[in-house]
Amino acid sequence: MKKTLFVIFSLILLGVFCAKQEAPGIRLSPPKWTDNEVNQYQVLVGGQPSGSYIMSIRLSQIGADSTIELSALTYIKVASGETRDSSWMVLRRDNLRPIKSVKVLNTHGVTLSSEVTYSRDKAAIKAKIPSGEKSVDIPIGINHFDNDEITTLLRALELKPDEEKELNTVTGLGGTSIPVKIKITGEEKLTVPAGEFECNKYQMTLAGRAIEVFYEKTGMKRMVKYHDTVANMIMELAPPGAAEETKPKKK
Repeated sequence: MKKTLFVIFSLILLGVFCAKQEAPGIRLSPPKWTDNEVNQYQVLVGGQPSGSYIMSIRLSQIGADSTIELSALTYIKVASGETRDSSWMVLRRDNLRPIKSVKVLNTHGVTLSSEVTYSRDKAAIKAKIPSGEKSVDIPIGINHFDNDEITTLLRALELKPDEEKELNTVTGLGGTSIPVKIKITGEEKLTVPAGEFECNKYQMTLAGRAIEVFYEKTGMKRMVKYHDTVANMIMELAPPGAAEETKPKKK
């Protein structure tokens, strides 16, 4: 279990920035976003219930810009220790481009944090990690997004069967940008704690590894299942309130 958490933690810090000609912007076909939407997931590590992931959406406004605020909380507890990961970010509602993100991660008693401010051509990153504080600006383009918004972005990403798109995700804790390839690999009917769903199956490839993600084909297009085979971790959509039981209790 300790190895599993190490893999998850290492992915957060891993980053390879590839400078190349900017590809055309991705196509989006978002669902009708619902204000105060909350989706809850049970987390299984090694096949055992080990925590929860809760994502909430709030519709907001910044000046003339319609925006979305995303808040996420992940809690995982295994024999080797606990991990708490919280994030908050603001996105433009029309194209889901990030405006700002804040992240705090506590794993095995070590706390890390980052804040990223996005402009048209750069991401200004301020991070606190075990080696100290650092500030770095990295160049970004039309297909750069925040790492913590990817599961929401896939709800809106428009892809044809077997079509592959590459985008880049900014990781504040790593101070870098990571290339990610995404494609639809088929359709599948899934049964999870929240019920039975007809899903589109996506494959995300990053840092040489593949992750399977399943989304509702119609309606709200919510993420139904997330499967990371290397970390031996699964997240499954749960009924409202179910994930609350696995959240850490305040002392």
